[in-house]
Amino acid sequence: MKKLMLLSFLMMAAIFVNAQRGGSSPEERAEKRVAHLTEALDLSTEQQAELKEVFIEQAENRKAGGKKMKDLSQEEKEAFKAERKATKAATDAKIANILTPDQQVAFENLAKEKKGDRVPRSNAKGKKGKKGNKGKKDKGTLEERTQKKTDRLGEQLGLDADQKTAVYDLFLQNAPTMNRKDFRDLSEEERAAVKAQGKEKRATMEAALAEILTTEQLATYQGLKKNRGKKGKKGKKNR
Repeated sequence: MKKLMLLSFLMMAAIFVNAQRGGSSPEERAEKRVAHLTEALDLSTEQQAELKEVFIEQAENRKAGGKKMKDLSQEEKEAFKAERKATKAATDAKIANILTPDQQVAFENLAKEKKGDRVPRSNAKGKKGKKGNKGKKDKGTLEERTQKKTDRLGEQLGLDADQKTAVYDLFLQNAPTMNRKDFRDLSEEERAAVKAQGKEKRATMEAALAEILTTEQLATYQGLKKNRGKKGKKGKKNR
C-alpha cells in the first residue's frame, strides 16, 4: 500500500513538474530571453518590444515548420534545410536592424560564449580509494546538468545559439523526476509502469529533437546513439 502511494505521489510530481516546465509559451520564453539581453546589452524599451516580437515569430515559425525528417524525401529534406537557413538569416537581419553596432557585436559575442560555455566542475576532488563523500563528484543542479548535456551535444553537432536554446528547454522538460533509490523501492509491476512511461517520454523527446536539428545533425546524432549503444553492450558482456 505504501509503495502504491509512493508511486502515485511520484507520478503526480512528474506531471506537475513537466506541466510547469513544458507549459511555457513562446511569449514567456521570448520575455525571458529579452530580459537576459536587456541586462547584457542595455536595451531600450523600444528595442525590448521589437526583439520580443522577433523571438515570438521565430518560435512560432519553428513550431509551424516542424517536420519529422524521416518522413521526407531527400529532395524535401534539402528544401526544408534551405528554408530553415533562409528563415534564420532573415531573423538575424531583423535583430541586427534593431540593435546598435556595439550591441550587435556584444550580441554575437554572447552567442559565441554560449556555444562554447561549460559548467565548471567542482574544485573539491576526492582521493581514490577513500570512502565517504570525498570521492563523490558534485553533479550540480538540474539546470547545470542540463546545460552541460546541451553544451556537449552542441559541440558534437555544431548547434547554433537558437538550436542550443531549444535543445536546453527540451532536455529540461524531459529530465528524470525519479531517483534510483525511489525506483528500487517499487514493486516489479510499478517499475514496469515507470519504465513504460519513460520509454514513451523519450520517444516524444526524440521526435521533438529531430525537428530542431538539420538533416546532417540528425544523422550525426543517430550515429552517436548507435555508438553509445554498442559501448553499453560491450560493457555488459565484460561484467
